[in-house]
Amino acid sequence: MNIAYSVFGEIMTESLGWFLIHSLWQGALIGFLLFVSLILLRKNSAQIRYYLSLAALLMIVISSSLTFRKAFHYASEKQELRELILNQPDQLKDYLSGKDASITSYVKRDKFSRTRVLIRTGIQQNFHWIVSLWFIGLIVYFMRLTGGLYYQHRALRRGRFDLPDEWITKMEELIHRLRIKQKVRIFASSLIKSPLTNGFLKPVILIPLSLCTGLSPEQITAIIAHELAHIKRNDYLFNIIQTLIDTVFFFNPAIWYISGQIRREREHACDNIAIGITEDRINYAYLLKSSRLKIR
Repeated sequence: MNIAYSVFGEIMTESLGWFLIHSLWQGALIGFLLFVSLILLRKNSAQIRYYLSLAALLMIVISSSLTFRKAFHYASEKQELRELILNQPDQLKDYLSGKDASITSYVKRDKFSRTRVLIRTGIQQNFHWIVSLWFIGLIVYFMRLTGGLYYQHRALRRGRFDLPDEWITKMEELIHRLRIKQKVRIFASSLIKSPLTNGFLKPVILIPLSLCTGLSPEQITAIIAHELAHIKRNDYLFNIIQTLIDTVFFFNPAIWYISGQIRREREHACDNIAIGITEDRINYAYLLKSSRLKIR
């Protein structure tokens, strides 16, 4: 049994096939333009490079969506034409003699040529297994995404401990300085290995239990400032959207590159905000390294 045709049907399978094929060269082009732009803007702020990388990701989504829409329209019309010829075979004879304006106009509108038809047909013959493999991979990546969300949910509900008052006081001070409007909670967790921020409307910061003892006030400030910077920038919401895009385009190397740039510049931007709070770039870098932080 063919998975693609069974799940999506013929028209949708063809549309998804062209969507997958065209997204590769579209992504490669946009990824290359981003690569060149980041080189030219390497001395600009991480925030600018972040927005540029995010724009590149959205451009791939938009261009691929337009491709899918066009392919779906094309496949639908082609199916209608096929049914018309099968149900009214006399029209094929009229078309071959140039008498059927409806079919002739359709062919002229889509600029058919023998070479183009052969190329498209050759590619489409492989769509059933291309889309089937993509669908299987999509399920695997969605399961991975679900597992990650479950892990975070579990960390928020279990193995959670209250932090000393000095952590709470320092967080409230930094929230005021960063002008964060959401109510933020902070806990220690025995289930994570690096600081974690979860939630958009009611954000929660989790700190690994191993980092909660023996830290200086400067180290506590560095840790909390970085996580609050993610909240200030609404990174949790954007990260969810980015992860969904990564899941759909898991096969596309350009998406791997662009998403990696987004995550890298996101962390740099948060570091810059935290440095502005701590007002000590050199000491901040040392604090992150000495505290064994892998902030994300």
